[in-house]
Amino acid sequence: MSVEVAAVERRGLAEDRLMMVVDEGGQFVSQRSAPSLALIAPALAEDVLTLRAPNMPELSIQVRHQGARRRVRVWNDTCEAVDQGEAVADWLSHYLGQRVWLVRLADDCVRRVDARYAVTDHDEVSFADGYPCLVTTQASLDALNARLSRPIPMDRFRPNLVIAGNHAFEEDTWAEIAVGDVRLALVKPCSRCTVITIDQSTGQGDPEPLRALESFRRRDGKVMFGQNAIVLNTGVVRVGDPVRVLQRKL
Repeated sequence: MSVEVAAVERRGLAEDRLMMVVDEGGQFVSQRSAPSLALIAPALAEDVLTLRAPNMPELSIQVRHQGARRRVRVWNDTCEAVDQGEAVADWLSHYLGQRVWLVRLADDCVRRVDARYAVTDHDEVSFADGYPCLVTTQASLDALNARLSRPIPMDRFRPNLVIAGNHAFEEDTWAEIAVGDVRLALVKPCSRCTVITIDQSTGQGDPEPLRALESFRRRDGKVMFGQNAIVLNTGVVRVGDPVRVLQRKL
């Protein structure tokens, strides 16, 4: 979802990745195993979540911040989450062809950032893979697209912030940046998986983007694109905000 303005909180952009689809065991379900998730179009307005998907009736629910809880798992973390009810569970289960539930990370649940990359002992994250924000740059996508037979859009990488005006992969050298008045620590390159091969408009896969990226962005056995970031101070970011590099990596 592209927005013009976003509040930046300790967990990341406001309302970003606070909800998650889980299976009967509480394990997260993503496009890695269910690529048709790409075709669900969510809209959130004043705590009303509306979902649309091909061949499905539109569904709107009131977001629940309190109520029945589920213990859920995302990667190596177990979290407390609020069940969003049977109506949306039935809708998602019918669409995906498996029994699933929609949950929201409980407001009082703290999921810590990996201590090896945390800036402070209090750094936390939503249901994102591991960090509050993902920063990418247009120049880096352009460099990848120059190697592809068919260019891909930035939504394949699901970033929070896309920065223009730098050199390709210059973000690898940034340690701290300011976007407007919000400061971010770029702590770790983001390793990419098969989700970048899924066309977000069709749900269909094509291995070429991952193969091309692997040919020149492989580090320590992983394929890198973008930088994982930790929020140093909360605030608001807007499209068009100036970006300053405050510190570079040695």
